[in-house]
Amino acid sequence: MDAANGRFSVIIYTEDQIGLLVQISNIFTRRSLSIWSMYAAPSSIEGIHTITIIADGPESKIRQAKMQLEKRIEVIKVYIDMGNVIAQWPGSPSATEARNVEVLNYIKERNNNNI
Repeated sequence: MDAANGRFSVIIYTEDQIGLLVQISNIFTRRSLSIWSMYAAPSSIEGIHTITIIADGPESKIRQAKMQLEKRIEVIKVYIDMGNVIAQWPGSPSATEARNVEVLNYIKERNNNNI
């Protein structure tokens, strides 16, 4: 078990769905991860929302939460910043520009596989 605790940024790209924030919060709670901050807003990609969570806990449990989040149908992509906690909110272009391109490519690939 990973005994070293840290503060991590978890960035989640999702489709908009009622009750999703509660479900995401429960995933962190079941792993005894402390949510320090949670921010949700529409992303610059139409129909996609970004949820940024700052959480305290062991890296291994953060990775477990990431894997559980990625199993959700509404969740498109999950990123973890294992280094420094993101200082900017996800609405700023410099914080989201590269991720948006990757998320768009992922959505296109997923749509092509469903045809």
